[in-house]
Amino acid sequence: MLQDFYFIDKILDVGGVIIFDDCGGSWPGIQRVARFVNSLPHYNMLEGHNRVVYSFKRQMAESVVRWMVKLIPFKKKFYPSFNFKTDTELGLNYACLAFQKMAPDGRQWNWDRPF
Repeated sequence: MLQDFYFIDKILDVGGVIIFDDCGGSWPGIQRVARFVNSLPHYNMLEGHNRVVYSFKRQMAESVVRWMVKLIPFKKKFYPSFNFKTDTELGLNYACLAFQKMAPDGRQWNWDRPF
């Protein structure tokens, strides 16, 4: 999926829109690519459709995990390439996400950001 996005990004004009379907947890690879696109400086998330609502059990499990992760000292030092925010905190908790290409890709070769 990431390879597909790479080539779509090359042919997509500025102002063009790319839509990812099945992001809501049933296909974790697609959600991972959506997190990557969200971290790119030349893409902007337009809108999400069909908000994913997690069960109470999963919400409680995620809150316990978030609480435990906050207790880890030096987590950014040991895991610098990992984004500890959840999809809900990033606004990516939708089954369908639309991103718009706002500018050409002007990143340098050493650009990196956790997603």
